[in-house]
Amino acid sequence: MMNKLVLFIFVAFGLASITLTSCTKDQVAAAVGTVYDNRDSVVGTFNGTLVTTISGSAQTSNKAVTVSKGSSGKLTITVSSDLIINTDIALGTKSNLTGSILQQDLTYNGSSASLIGKGVVGQHFFFTSSNN
Repeated sequence: MMNKLVLFIFVAFGLASITLTSCTKDQVAAAVGTVYDNRDSVVGTFNGTLVTTISGSAQTSNKAVTVSKGSSGKLTITVSSDLIINTDIALGTKSNLTGSILQQDLTYNGSSASLIGKGVVGQHFFFTSSNN
């Protein structure tokens, strides 16, 4: 009888411990926090200058540039409605972001062309901000 009473006390204590330390899904979510996507620092619409060089002659025009999140860590850069550039994965922190522009076919003003980032892979574009 004494063994059953001791066993009952241990089982009751164990259930009480589990009940007191259990968390709801909301409590777990609040404790974990939010994961920041570094691309959020560059998403938006900006004023930019498009420089088109034809036969060594540069032509400039002011354009709205929209940067949005692409799939799988990539960015999509849209210049007005004329040009859409897809980047490779953007790496870095929310105040320093770099990436590559891989070779892709695009159409600009009715003409088809092949586009690829110039320079060192991983540094075709670079975003930095001291204000985050």
